[in-house]
Amino acid sequence: MPRRAQGRPLVLQGAPELALPGPPRAAAAPAGRAGGRAPAPGEFGGLLFLPGRRRTDPCGREPGAEGRRPGRMGSPPLSRSPERGAEQEARCGAEEGRSGPGSPRAALWTLCGGLLLALASPPGVFPYAGLLSLPGLVLLFRGVQERVSLWALYGAGVLFFGWLGWSLRFVSFGGYLAIPLLGGLYFVLLGLAWRGFRGAWGNPLLLGLLWMGLEYLRGHMPGIPYPLGQVVHSVAGLGLFRAPARWIGEAGLGGLYGLLAASILALFGRRGQGRIRAGDLSLRWGMGGLLGVLVVFGASWGLLSGVGTAPRGRIQVALCQVPTPVYPDQEGYDARRGVQARIREFAAFVERHREEWKGSALLVFPESAFPFTLSSGRATRLAEDLIARLRPGAPLLIGAGRQGEPVFPGQKFPPRFNSALLFTPGGRLLGQVDKRWLVPLGETLPGLNLLSPESRDAVLGVLEGWVGPFLPSLSPGEGTGLLQLGEPGGKVPKAFSDPLRLAVGICFENAFPEAFLVPGAPADLLVVLSNEAWYRGGATLDQMLALSRLRAVEAGRPLLRSTVDGWTTWFRASGAMGAKLPPGKEGVLLAQVPLGGDAAPGLAWGPWFGRFGLGLLVLGWIAFVCGRKPGEGGVSS
Repeated sequence: MPRRAQGRPLVLQGAPELALPGPPRAAAAPAGRAGGRAPAPGEFGGLLFLPGRRRTDPCGREPGAEGRRPGRMGSPPLSRSPERGAEQEARCGAEEGRSGPGSPRAALWTLCGGLLLALASPPGVFPYAGLLSLPGLVLLFRGVQERVSLWALYGAGVLFFGWLGWSLRFVSFGGYLAIPLLGGLYFVLLGLAWRGFRGAWGNPLLLGLLWMGLEYLRGHMPGIPYPLGQVVHSVAGLGLFRAPARWIGEAGLGGLYGLLAASILALFGRRGQGRIRAGDLSLRWGMGGLLGVLVVFGASWGLLSGVGTAPRGRIQVALCQVPTPVYPDQEGYDARRGVQARIREFAAFVERHREEWKGSALLVFPESAFPFTLSSGRATRLAEDLIARLRPGAPLLIGAGRQGEPVFPGQKFPPRFNSALLFTPGGRLLGQVDKRWLVPLGETLPGLNLLSPESRDAVLGVLEGWVGPFLPSLSPGEGTGLLQLGEPGGKVPKAFSDPLRLAVGICFENAFPEAFLVPGAPADLLVVLSNEAWYRGGATLDQMLALSRLRAVEAGRPLLRSTVDGWTTWFRASGAMGAKLPPGKEGVLLAQVPLGGDAAPGLAWGPWFGRFGLGLLVLGWIAFVCGRKPGEGGVSS
């Protein structure tokens, strides 16, 4: 403990700096010894304290709590002077043998956290690699809590998103580069929000909720949403970890998983001379958070195990996989293939598999499988005539392109939609839904559909000369994704007395719980039509599987997947996966799908958890910008 020198300021917690002139005093002997003296006011055993406050030394430590970080967990600030406070904090951190803010060791652990999160993302680098996401999140949270350099947080984000989006390089290398460069900023935003709160709550709950809000933000960022590869996707294949999604949705599950990681950090963060101590997060909150999370996971797993075991009936559904080459080096690729060639290929597929799917209540074809675009009423009649001639033998749900009517005379780029069409066995069009969540830079441009029709047409006219024929100019659909098979009192699938309600999502919509919410009664089946041939069988296929699994659990309904080249499969209401077709191979998967059972609230409730976490993030950013702790006035940050 350094002695007070002449003219040197004496810092009292909670009080301004006071310079007490006078000659330096000799070291005081302990009270009771010969030549000793009584402690001076405000001094006791070498510790400075104020009446009614905890006794702390200039490093902000209490007796017996030498591992505590200065100025945290309710301890008084080191000093009102920023320069002196930073000086003392650096000195105290060095005394405790810790890696302080900005140190290479703290940055290294943070980067390791980002790398572990990347390696854990689907499909994982080895079996059960998804469990690496937990230590990865712990290391990332440690860097956030220790106020590591923002560049280290950004680097961890670049590692994570760079690995996550690797298969997108086939679609657009420029787009792939943008994903990690922009994605790294999300980890920086997490660090800024924590600094805004300055650990004011002092418990794992805050970090878990901030993480929940961060993943919701990147999945719903206007214009550039990127919902793939959330941390809970890495463990969605394990029933214990996905079970709570039935009640709290994907977003709430992400917060619960974040709380688990933060609680582990609170209990087992290393401090001091290699001893295990509670870190900046309190020990009791760590224990309470860990026990609470384990109870929720365990109870949810037990309840989920009985879901879908006593259905009202089963129907047979045929899920078709129709490989389509999209790159010149792939077998069968033909850039000059016209509409007539595509019609012949579609008809040949139906002929080859007609007997195989005989007796099915529903045929499901993937996104973009219909051979031509429905651009007018005449094209719709031609489509109905084609289905009638092919005689599929069952109702048919298929992905198709659709062009709307021009909004104004002379419009060069009328609205175009990515749609799903439902036909009766006789060819009558029962209904259609249009894709509402479009892929940024792949199907639309950020902000394009916010323009007026005239301005949108002008912008697309300019871009057409640069981009060429593959201009991302689709329009988002309206309404819901609900299609209904059968009419009350009419012919409906066997073993089902009411019309079959289908909640249909097209490709990217698989990532959004809101896409499967339908008005009125819950849907009986969730259906995803997808074309993932652009990724050449990369990790994006496995990430899509994780999304579909969670959609089934959130809704408490089976989910069917029909894709161009994989993975074509289906999920039970519990999230358990049924049989699947090998990727890249033509085939038909027959699924005996159970119907009925209680619907789950997670599909509707989950987004609200995410919005709550997002609100906390915003509060943290505001507090950071304003330089004040939320709820405390006059405290400079």
